[in-house]
Amino acid sequence: MRANRSFIVIGLIILIAVIGTGWYIVSRESVETETQENRSSEETTQPTEGAADAAAEPEEGAVAPIVYRNEGFSPAQLSASTGTELLIRNESSISLQFSSDPHPAHTDNRELNARAIQPGESVTITVEEIGRWGFHNHFRETHRGTLTVE
Repeated sequence: MRANRSFIVIGLIILIAVIGTGWYIVSRESVETETQENRSSEETTQPTEGAADAAAEPEEGAVAPIVYRNEGFSPAQLSASTGTELLIRNESSISLQFSSDPHPAHTDNRELNARAIQPGESVTITVEEIGRWGFHNHFRETHRGTLTVE
């Protein structure tokens, strides 16, 4: 009788181990697939040098719109004069925190650092500091752009 109980206990342990291993493999494949999908999505959101939106140059004192969508910033490259107001509009489905590079310190040009902007909201920033400044979404740092202030 004792031998039968031992076989039952060993059988249950083996069964639990097999089920646990199967669950681990399935959940790991799911995470890897999701990671690959996110990686390929992020790769398509990187701004390209010489992109069509790089030519956007508002006049001094003008309002320059920067629209944030789920894919990233548009335009991703922008030139502006000092005194230009940047109108940063969040048309994505996630929060945006428009921030100066580098991430996460945001110290290159503090005048670019804005509060969190919820979907559908806008914020205006006036640029004064001359230079070439990288910016990004603090919540999704791979979404980047460049602002040149002259």
